[in-house]
Amino acid sequence: MDPPLVMISYQWDAQKRMLKLKDELMKAGYAVWMDVDKMQGNLDDRMSEAVEKASVILTCFSSKYQTSTSCKKEAQYGDYLKKPIIPLKYEEYQPTGWLGLLINPLLYYDVQTDETMMQELPKIVKAVEQKVSVHHEDLVTGLTSHVSVRSNSLDLEVCQQELQTFYQQEMGTVQLLPWGDEVIDMDTIFVNLTLAVDEKQSLRGSREDIERVEDMLALKSRTGQRASRILLRGFAGSGKSTAMAKIAYDWAKYHDSGGSVVSNVFYQYKLLFILSLREIESNETLTDAIVDQILPQDTQISKQHLEDFILAHSKETLILLDGLDEYPMERLQKKVTGDIESILANKKLRDACVVVTTRPQKVEDLGEHQKQYIHVKLSGFSEENVEVYIKKFFQDSQTKAKRLIKVLEQSPSIKVLAQIPVMLLMLCLLWSDAQKLPDTHTALYEQAVLYLWKRYRRSADVTDKDDDFEEVLSHLGRVGLDGLTSEGKLVFLESDFPAEVLMEACKAGLLTKERLRSKLNVSNSISFLHKSVQEYCAAYFWAALADNDVDLFQSYLQRIGDDSQVFAQVELLTFCCGMSEKAASLILPHVVQVFKYRTEESLRIGGITQTAEKIFGHFSACFVKVGSNMK
Repeated sequence: MDPPLVMISYQWDAQKRMLKLKDELMKAGYAVWMDVDKMQGNLDDRMSEAVEKASVILTCFSSKYQTSTSCKKEAQYGDYLKKPIIPLKYEEYQPTGWLGLLINPLLYYDVQTDETMMQELPKIVKAVEQKVSVHHEDLVTGLTSHVSVRSNSLDLEVCQQELQTFYQQEMGTVQLLPWGDEVIDMDTIFVNLTLAVDEKQSLRGSREDIERVEDMLALKSRTGQRASRILLRGFAGSGKSTAMAKIAYDWAKYHDSGGSVVSNVFYQYKLLFILSLREIESNETLTDAIVDQILPQDTQISKQHLEDFILAHSKETLILLDGLDEYPMERLQKKVTGDIESILANKKLRDACVVVTTRPQKVEDLGEHQKQYIHVKLSGFSEENVEVYIKKFFQDSQTKAKRLIKVLEQSPSIKVLAQIPVMLLMLCLLWSDAQKLPDTHTALYEQAVLYLWKRYRRSADVTDKDDDFEEVLSHLGRVGLDGLTSEGKLVFLESDFPAEVLMEACKAGLLTKERLRSKLNVSNSISFLHKSVQEYCAAYFWAALADNDVDLFQSYLQRIGDDSQVFAQVELLTFCCGMSEKAASLILPHVVQVFKYRTEESLRIGGITQTAEKIFGHFSACFVKVGSNMK
């Protein structure tokens, strides 16, 4: 039996490199046709004959390939005959039009230099093997000894479809309230965030503003290589998770449309996985997490085939890891052994693009590995985009939008809070309901939490008493405070809460109940609406202890015993100071004492010298303001 025929379709500029590829393929046992071989007679006839006989077509695409009439004929005739096509990227070029439609949905191999072509050669041979569905392992053993040739492999199109369906369904809308059916399309409500590369902590030489969240994926290191590790840091509620959801949603739209919509940056990524770090168990591999969190229970994808594909095609894989600040610290501090820890430490899948989100205080948990990352700072909304968001939110009532914008102009402190996306949502909800706003950070959370509670109770047609709300908030605060001050715990069991409190808080949206996504575990996990809401509730319970049980108040305070713990609990301490002058009078001396006795070694390890001074200033200002408000 004659060996399968491989046709190489290329533009003349690529001939020299393609001849080298031809030689290597022939060594592997394939018959190869290029138009330099049989030029006699009508070239169109020879070309059409080669396309018809080819088992697979290697398409070496470039800008000149796209404009070549002959190349277009070859490619389109092959597509018409449904011949398997393997794209080869000859230069840094994004196909459009007819070629984009043909090439963009497919996985390409990099042949931009002789060196990269030889590196990709085992993968190309393997791809040819898979496309022609003929076992030639004995022919390519010497060439691909480090690659396992399988007759069964990942069906990329099926995998992409399952991912696209999940992202478009789960991330295509933004739910305004945790309860109810009120949602807004992602495309309608999303507003660009303020992003900039931090030149002091990155592999970059200078500060660089980023216009859109997906532009992060185009960042390059000082060496000019594509960034493989990006750390997106931002304070609570700054929009980190929404930014990741937007990237996943746009990736799905891009591939679903064949590359005709949204940013072309998604062209280079055939697979995208967005994972919540807090849901990953300590013994889970990357593919375990993907199967548990993303793929449907009736998935057609084999976990082993998925793992093999990711390892073989890491350059075309984009991984979004959301919530490093919600990931157990001890896993990063011990010797790196797990799959996820190895990826975070840049010891595995180094060619993949990995974006990690975190609050600023958890950056140090990456230790020496953080130097491998390009650091991007997310600062919420710009003043201009605050107005854009408000106008989108009140799209049916621009009068309300204009009035709210005017109120923010007259209240600088609230205007600053409005640049935090989660706070701006709360402001819009409060404004929609009452047409007035509080004037402090703590008061804003107080009214926002009360708003959620009362709106739920009204919808349930329940007459509410202040005592009911205070009791629920106190129970929530106790659990939240125990979690924050012991292990930084953010995910709880149903049994951690009184049953009636759990039911009411979940219905109000203060707590969320999620079925654990592991297919072997049928229990529910309980989380607060947002970490900042947990911190507010915890501060509510803790501040009351300052008046009712000082000894218990102090026992919690002693759990925040060193500078790094003060830094990690800055939001909790701020809320507590904002609620009670007595609590502030106990907290501030403790913070002063903690930093007074910090050692040079702790500063070296923690790297928070500058932050310490900021914390002092922050608490001093908070203490003074609370005192003046109490007079």
